[in-house]
Amino acid sequence: MSLRVLLVDDEEIVRQTIGDYMSECGYQVETAVDGYQALEVLQRQACDVALIDVRMPGMDGLELLARARQMHPEMSMIVITGHGDPEMESQAREQKAAGFLIKPVNLRQLDGLLQQLESPAHS
Repeated sequence: MSLRVLLVDDEEIVRQTIGDYMSECGYQVETAVDGYQALEVLQRQACDVALIDVRMPGMDGLELLARARQMHPEMSMIVITGHGDPEMESQAREQKAAGFLIKPVNLRQLDGLLQQLESPAHS
């Protein structure tokens, strides 16, 4: 069974590039342009993994992480950002993020992380 991944990023090129790559790798991909749309998706269906950009208009990624965690405590979450700093990474880890990736995202690194999350040993 392939992972269902929710990709949340306000930049269309990021959603398209990462989304297309994950689809080609066999993952089921849902996308959202912001935190509010992501919460709507998560109300309709559970996802195995959420890939969340930190800096978005409206609700930022760390707030989305906390709210999504309340809805689906078992969902793995990976934070992506173009503005990585140790404080932000620390906050993401406090929210139990499974990973922290800097943009531009290394797609092979992302796939490796998703494969780790998909493996039975992780469950």
